[in-house]
Amino acid sequence: MEINRINSNFIPTTSTSKKKAVSTTESKVGDKIEISNEAKILQQQNVSSKDLSGIKENIENKFYDSDEVIDKVADNIIKEVSNSKE
Repeated sequence: MEINRINSNFIPTTSTSKKKAVSTTESKVGDKIEISNEAKILQQQNVSSKDLSGIKENIENKFYDSDEVIDKVADNIIKEVSNSKE
């Protein structure tokens, strides 16, 4: 298979001549993150390790698998979804 060039002019992709030196202070671009107000509020309400261990224990004891808990969670999801549509 033979590949023919369309244009005979050669354009180098990198050039070592006429490169401008950039100081390290100019070339540094930092990342920036923004934390939403909601996330800040949640952070202030930080769940204590005591609460977390209680939640883990409830999971192990299958407390959240009961029909009562599932119905309550489902009701809250439906409420949340219907409120967000308004």
